[in-house]
Amino acid sequence: MRYCCAHPAVAAYEVAWTDPPERIAEHVARAFAPDGVFVSPWLGRPVVGHEAISEHIAASRGRLAGTTVRHTSVMERVGNVLSWTWAFAADGQTVASGMDVVVLAEDERIALLAAFDGPTPPSVGEERDS
Repeated sequence: MRYCCAHPAVAAYEVAWTDPPERIAEHVARAFAPDGVFVSPWLGRPVVGHEAISEHIAASRGRLAGTTVRHTSVMERVGNVLSWTWAFAADGQTVASGMDVVVLAEDERIALLAAFDGPTPPSVGEERDS
């Protein structure tokens, strides 16, 4: 299934990155299951639970100040798994990009969000320029 717009939990997660800092925890609670997990290859360990995810977003927002984020692909869903690509831009230039994969809990909130920064991997049989 393809979405033209973000899933409600993903929308809540994404607005946590742009709304005033005092609203981060509110958006995280709407987006993530209570024991939700955020992982990424660049993190030293998983970030678990509303409080830790809220703190992670608050600490990370500084490096993305002045940027806007947009989806660079359609969101796809297979069962309880969503995926899409994204990019942060400043002054018309991409400053960060990657792919997110989400596993939804029964209540449709995020149980696991895996963020993969950087260009998406090449398709099977494609060569990537080095």
